[in-house]
Parts: sequence; C-alpha cells; structure tokens
Amino acid sequence: MYVVLLVIFVGIGAGSGWALTNFAYQPLPISLMTGALITLFLWQVSFLFRRSGKASKAFESRLAELETGLQGMSDSLQNVQTSVQKVTDKTETYTQEANAYQSQIDLLREKLNTELVLRQSKISQDVTQLKQLIGRLVTQIEKQSIKDTAASLSTASPSATSLSTASPSAASPPEPPKKQGVTGLASARKRRESQQKHANLLLQPITSLQNKETTYYEGIARLTDYATPASSPLPWFKSHRQADILKQIDNNTLFLSIQIVSRFAEKDQKLGVFCNVSRLAFDDQAFFAQWLPLTQNNQHLAEAIIFQMSAHEFTSRSEPMKRNMDRLRALGFRFSLSQVPDFAFDLPGLQATGVSFVKMRYQDMMKHLKNPKGTRPISPMESHIWAEDIHLLCARYGVGLIACEIDTAEKSAEIKKFGIHYGQGAYYGLARQVKASLLQETSVDEKAAS
Repeated sequence: MYVVLLVIFVGIGAGSGWALTNFAYQPLPISLMTGALITLFLWQVSFLFRRSGKASKAFESRLAELETGLQGMSDSLQNVQTSVQKVTDKTETYTQEANAYQSQIDLLREKLNTELVLRQSKISQDVTQLKQLIGRLVTQIEKQSIKDTAASLSTASPSATSLSTASPSAASPPEPPKKQGVTGLASARKRRESQQKHANLLLQPITSLQNKETTYYEGIARLTDYATPASSPLPWFKSHRQADILKQIDNNTLFLSIQIVSRFAEKDQKLGVFCNVSRLAFDDQAFFAQWLPLTQNNQHLAEAIIFQMSAHEFTSRSEPMKRNMDRLRALGFRFSLSQVPDFAFDLPGLQATGVSFVKMRYQDMMKHLKNPKGTRPISPMESHIWAEDIHLLCARYGVGLIACEIDTAEKSAEIKKFGIHYGQGAYYGLARQVKASLLQETSVDEKAAS
C-alpha cells in the first residue's frame, strides 16, 4: 500500500513539473525541484494521516479502558454506599436500644439510691444504738475491772490498800524480814511508814508548745510527809530503792493512772498520763505476771498511758525487762525516757522499742542546741543536722521532745524557737495532788502556756 501511494505521489510530482515546463515555460531544474517538493509534501501529508489514525485508535482504546474502570469504581461505590446505609440503619437501631437501656438504668439507679438512703438511715440508727449499748457495756466492764483489781490488790498485798488515795490505811503490818540487819530495819520502817501514811499521786501538766494546750499529765507518786518538791520523784525512788514497798507503789500508781485516764475518756478529753514506774516492775517476773492483767483489761486506754523510766534504767535493761516491755508495746502502750543528758540517742532503736517521748532538762537541751558541735540524734541520715531540724528528725521516728524545768516565759519562748514539741515545769503548772474526790469526778485545771 505504501508503494502504490509513493508511485501516485511521484506521478503527481512529475506531472506538475512537466506542466510547469510546457505551459509555464519554466526551466527544467525548477520544474524538477517543484515536482520533487510536491511529491514529498504529499508523502508527508499521507504519513501524518496514517499516524493520527493510529493515535486516535489508541486514544479510543484507552478511553474505553477508563470507562470500564470508572464503571467498576461506580459499582464499588454503590456497594459501599449500600453497606454504609446498612451500618447506619443498624447504628440507629442500636442507639434506640441503648436509649431504652439507659432509661431503664436511670430508673434502676433512682430506685437503688432511694433504697440506699433508706438503708443508710436505718444502719445509722442501728449504729447509734449499738454505740450507746457498747458505751454502757464498756463503762460497766471498766467499773467491774476496777473493782476486781482493787479487790485483788487488797487481797494480794495489804500495803496496796494503804497506798490508795481513797481512804486511810487500816491493814495489818507485813511479816518481819528474815534478816533484821540495817537494810532490813530500814525496809521494815519504810513499810510501817507507808502503811501509817499515804502515798499520794500528783499530776503535773505537759503542754504542747504548738497549740499551747495541756495534752498530757505526768503522774508522780510520793509519801505525804516527803518534803522534796513534787516535780522531782527521783529522790523518793532512791530512798526506797531497796524496799519491797516500791513494787506496791508502782502498782498503785498504775491503778490510779488508769482511773484518771478513764475519767478523761468519759468526758471525751483526749489527755494522757505519764506513769512513772521503777524497773523493778519489769524485772520481777512474778510481780509483772500479776501486773499484766491490769494492762490487758485496759488495753483500750493504751494510747493515753505512757510508762516512764529514766534513761539509765532504759540503757541498762535486763533481758526479762526487755521481754516485758515488748509485751506492753504489743498491747499498744508507749514509753518515755526521762533524765536524758543529751541528743545522742538512737532514733531507730527508740522507735523499735516503743519509746515515743524523750525528756531533757532545759539547761542540757539549750547547751546542745546552741552549740553547733553539740550532740545530735543518731539515725541513718547525715551525721550532723541543724539544731532547728532536730525536732523534725525526731518526729519522723515518732519521738516527741519534752523540755523540763521551764519556769519562765523566756525559757518557754526560747525552746519554742527550736521547734521543741512539749514543755513541762512551773511556768505551765505545778504538780497537784489527786484526791479521792477527783477519782469520782476527775478534773485537773492547770495553767496553760500563754
């Protein structure tokens, strides 16, 4: 086909050249060139037509493919729309069902709230009645426990009755000692003296320096004819160190302390009593075995009764004393150390043994607080801390600091600057004797810190 077209185009060119030569009288070279140009022009036009035809076919083929693809996409989109419509319908159905369930839940919640309010009101009434019954029962148990303890004391040791502050002694004298040496005569004389005269319990306030309120009292026992100031029971203890009557005094002190704390609790007064006892009460297993039931029966008062001993007695404890102190600590009772000379005490050790208070004389405390090189409490923290932070470190281990022998407002203000927790001394109140009438209606009013 291409050859035929070429022959035709050459013939047309040759005819054109011949016509130019014969009719237009043009030179032969010009006629030949004109014929060749016409032939090339016709061939080029034929080529362009052929190429455009092929392109048109390819375009139509591609367009057909695109139409097919668009149709497929349209079908897919239609399917998606159908699926979305189904999901929308289901969602509307679920929404309607959820609204119905929510309405039912709201109704059920209202019913439950109403029933809960009614039940809480009923339970509150029952709890109130139960508290009243328990309170009456506890009061009866305490009264019966006190009566039983008093009866056991009067039966076990005749001298215990003589030491009570409620009535004069009428008990018979104890058996004479086996060896009537100098010590035996002194002991016998002290027994007779304690039977003929009373051992009084005095209370001295311990004031919180933060809120300026009395939070504790220290119970101090001494004979009625003892002339030393009541705020220092140590000399009286020393004079009776070798006497058996000291155990009875410890027993009597604990008994009266429990009575006083019980009265405080009945009046809803959150006050505690530091009960001064000797180490003999812990060392003597037979005596402690008689003493332990009294603490067990009054375990509910454990937070308000603090057993106090000197620092020397604490550091020189025997194994029986350690075991007996652990038994009291297990019941919830706490301990206090008096006559502590400096701050070089082991805080983790005190915490492990149940010691919650440390007492220091004002002079000793100021000597170490004002001295940058003074002693500091022992703890796993850094070896040296600022004096103003000592009370914070002690509080972290549950140990409260008590400054004793505070007799002026200046001293009170000075220890307060160092954050000391409590103060005790003539400035806050003198020791007052607890009389028998106070055991019936205990009310100890002391001067508070201003």
